[in-house]
Amino acid sequence: MKSTLAAWYEAAIFRKPHLLIVFLLLMVGGSAWFATQLRMDASADSLVLENDDDLRFYREVAERYGESDFLVIAYQPKALFSEQSLENIAELKQRIESDIPRVESVFTLLDAPLIDSPPIGLSDLGDGLPTYRDERTKPAMAQKELRYSPAYGSNLVSADGDVTALLINFTRDERYFELLEARNQLRSERRQQGLSEAQTQQLERAEAQFIAYKTQYNQQRAADIQTLRQLMAPYRESARLFLGGASMIATDTLQFIRDDLKIFGWGVLIFLLLTMSLIFRRPRWVVLPMLSCALTALLTTGLLGLLDWPISVISSNYISLLLIITLSMNIHLVVRYRLLHAKQPDESHTALVLETVRQMARPCFFMTITTMVAFASLVVSGIRPVIDFGYMMVCGVAIGFVVSFLVFPLALSRLQKTSATSPHDHTEAFTLAVARGTLNHGRWVMLGFVGLVAFTALGIGRLEVENRFIDYFKDDTEIHQGMLLIDQKLGGTTPLDIVINAPETLAQVDEAALSEEEAIFGDDFSDEAVEEDEDAWLEDAYADDSEPELPESYWFSPRGFQELERVHDYINSLDEVGKVMSMATAVKMVRSVNGGDELGPFEVSILRKNMPEAMEETLVSPYWSLEDQQVRISARVIDSNKELRRNELIQTIRQHLHQEMGYSEERVRLTGMLVLYNNMLQSLFDSQIQTLGAVLLAILLMFLVLFRSIAISLVTIVPNALAAVSILGLIGWLGIPLDLMTITIAAITIGIAVDDAIHYVHNVRDALSRNGYCYREAIRESHGSVGKAMFFTTLTIMLGFSILVLSNFIPSIYFGVLAGIAMLVALLCNLVLLPSLIVWLKPMGPDQGGSSTGGSGPDRTRHEEAR
Repeated sequence: MKSTLAAWYEAAIFRKPHLLIVFLLLMVGGSAWFATQLRMDASADSLVLENDDDLRFYREVAERYGESDFLVIAYQPKALFSEQSLENIAELKQRIESDIPRVESVFTLLDAPLIDSPPIGLSDLGDGLPTYRDERTKPAMAQKELRYSPAYGSNLVSADGDVTALLINFTRDERYFELLEARNQLRSERRQQGLSEAQTQQLERAEAQFIAYKTQYNQQRAADIQTLRQLMAPYRESARLFLGGASMIATDTLQFIRDDLKIFGWGVLIFLLLTMSLIFRRPRWVVLPMLSCALTALLTTGLLGLLDWPISVISSNYISLLLIITLSMNIHLVVRYRLLHAKQPDESHTALVLETVRQMARPCFFMTITTMVAFASLVVSGIRPVIDFGYMMVCGVAIGFVVSFLVFPLALSRLQKTSATSPHDHTEAFTLAVARGTLNHGRWVMLGFVGLVAFTALGIGRLEVENRFIDYFKDDTEIHQGMLLIDQKLGGTTPLDIVINAPETLAQVDEAALSEEEAIFGDDFSDEAVEEDEDAWLEDAYADDSEPELPESYWFSPRGFQELERVHDYINSLDEVGKVMSMATAVKMVRSVNGGDELGPFEVSILRKNMPEAMEETLVSPYWSLEDQQVRISARVIDSNKELRRNELIQTIRQHLHQEMGYSEERVRLTGMLVLYNNMLQSLFDSQIQTLGAVLLAILLMFLVLFRSIAISLVTIVPNALAAVSILGLIGWLGIPLDLMTITIAAITIGIAVDDAIHYVHNVRDALSRNGYCYREAIRESHGSVGKAMFFTTLTIMLGFSILVLSNFIPSIYFGVLAGIAMLVALLCNLVLLPSLIVWLKPMGPDQGGSSTGGSGPDRTRHEEAR
């Protein structure tokens, strides 16, 4: 007696198809509408760990020091300091400030306060500092100061005087950060102690408000960048101009995502159409699978729009993956129908379709579940775009299964039955040749795969995680060219901040720092000299306690300057670091005003009283918080440095600050996008490597349910595990750093490769039951039937992934090439290693027909002797 579900399914497909057709049309219409709501996200926040404590600290620092969105124009004319070039800079500055309302200011070399052009005295600081076009300024001296000044050299103007930067500061959008903080606060409470029902609703409203405002904010930002590029266009005739900055990269990356969606969607579709046409040579076997693929992509996209899951650079290839996975399932359906038709040419069309569905439902269902488990491993990454990508693919694969088993039989049953004749099948000849080689040379096969295991193990030991952002984009893109120019000429691109808190008391200042202070300042800073000069300075700072308290402004003091400058100079000495800015930069500039002498308490007092507003705004306020007794050293890392290893750099700096300089963890902390990106990559690597075993275990448990045999399950999982880890070994040998895209290949390889293994083992078991348990004959039969489907699916998957080489995003290109190679390795594992293991271990019962892993062996010898 048929189950209720089977009876309903048969009625919906064959007896009452009109209801199903209406339902599908309604789903298509709804999905098409919701697909228009799909949004994209390429912001920096989308590429960091959601629950990262460093992210919270980063936002605190940004708010404390008043950081806002900014862009940089790298301007490289033929002669930078010619009158025409200076006039162009002034004119471009004026146009930007007048035409883009969100721009708060534009800082150029014409606005930089100068202290050495000509040199001024410390007491003259209060009179105001001249700029380049001031009548007091001497151009030759100003050019030298701009090129070599601690503040401006390799920052505002390149050391060779060829390139300058126009720093465009945008007004800080307080509403954006208010909504962000409100959402993050509720998320934090949910993570720490849970939320009440009212708070949960409040969080949902906060997230909806933030997303709506963020969408509007991104649209305005994109419009501003478009306007900015239009303003830059007239000046490109006489100079090279490149736009840089995080917001520009985010905006351009969004455009890359849009382009990739089009390329991946249409490109993969065209490639698959051509491939299917060459394989099956009949329109119905091309149109029906592609119809299932198209509906799967549309329904999934509509679901993403409905659930407001944004598309990122990581998930931009979701359409191509869905097309490939769904097509793989449909190829198995097509091949199975054609095999049944060839064996039973007189059977009715309806019976053939039903039998196809009946035979393929169970393996395809478990194929879908195992693929979903593989993608579900991405959910534990802690990175929102990766989490969303995992959920997207889990839902999409499930939709693909349902659509395939509704649309394929529904559409096929409406078509007329055709003849079962077909031309000579070269694919079957190939797969049978593979079967012969596998059966006759089993020992060599096993030896070869042992070598592959060794190759993989050594390669995995060479894996590294890296995030050289400049390498994510092709050489001819503005992002790459602009970052390269800024890296080489203007001090680096990736921000790294070192935040230092003042000691609670002067007695807690590190002894090493004090001894180094004496070595630097000599007798002027001997105990006697310091005692005389600092009596007044510390007059009110000492209480009756045994330890002296800090003066009101520890960092704005000789002792604070000296401590800060030690750290500043260390960071500046690192080869991977470009420009370093801090309050020590201002000290270095003022020291030249003071005749090269160190600043004592008296000079510091004069500086504090007479500091020009322009200097305070640019060189002090962004790096010193009096209220928090804290300073910030802002460095930029040279992203194009091929020797750069971010994690090693961060660990080296931390180790030096803690062990060599004696700072406690409470006093100093690193932050900035360099730290956040590194945390994200390290976490993703750890989570994916650690969860790989969990994924394999989960799939093994599903195999136990499917095959009801531990031996069969273990034999089936081995080739797929080897296929997944072997691609990681290849990546290690090629020296390709793991990044956001390539690190997901192992999970995806398992998800797709295990599909073929399920079909193959399922077919072998059926063949054994039919032929009286002759393993060699079952292997030959399976290679000639399901082996063809495996070959077809691998071919289409490889061609589908190859379309990713058209992307502007380099990780997508790597992903496409490496995933294609992974699919080829998976095919070899399933067509060569898997049958060898089956023949060798005989997990399905004793062999009644004589089998071994090679042309000879104990089993084969016994059977021959018996005969």
